[in-house]
Amino acid sequence: MLEYVVVSQDTPCLRVFRRRTHWQLESYSAEDTFKLESVGLEMPVQKICRRVRREVGLDVPFL
Repeated sequence: MLEYVVVSQDTPCLRVFRRRTHWQLESYSAEDTFKLESVGLEMPVQKICRRVRREVGLDVPFL
């Protein structure tokens, strides 16, 4: 495993943990776009946070 993502269901933010020589944490907020280097994915934080909120049955909008 090279990267994993933790998404908050309460606030529009997520954390990406990357394994280099040791695990590094990168935090992103609603205005940011995050990238998963291992799979070449780049996505706005708001897009994934809306989907998580929908999946757990919360009102979708954050803002």
